[in-house]
Amino acid sequence: MSEEFDEGKKKLLEVVKSIDPDVEIVVPVTPSRGNFLIALSKGKARKFISVNRGSSFP
Repeated sequence: MSEEFDEGKKKLLEVVKSIDPDVEIVVPVTPSRGNFLIALSKGKARKFISVNRGSSFP
């Protein structure tokens, strides 16, 4: 993956862990239909975030 992807993934992990260190995060390395489906789980609860491959955050 690209350096930009790695930096974004690292930042996402830092932000989520700063909010709740018990949350587990799974970030796929390849998009599905142009989107990354990121899984956030804590205990038995699981939520998903869909991020467009072309998304850009400031």
